[in-house]
Amino acid sequence: LTSIVVSHDVDEILSIADYAYIIADKKVVAEGTPDELRENDKAIVRQFLQGEADGPVKFHYTEDDFAMDLMGEAHG
Repeated sequence: LTSIVVSHDVDEILSIADYAYIIADKKVVAEGTPDELRENDKAIVRQFLQGEADGPVKFHYTEDDFAMDLMGEAHG
């Protein structure tokens, strides 16, 4: 049985998938077994798999600014 699941829940998907694709900028940037993806050294793959705020995919806010927005100045 083949299924296609689209998700940003990396841990869940890699726990059930035999093979996965990571798509960015309208193209496949990585594919492989969960272990192959975890061992991939591309910065964009690491950023997605590890949920890093800073990396090749730019966000409107840096990680520090987002934490400040959530927690306020007392936690900054």
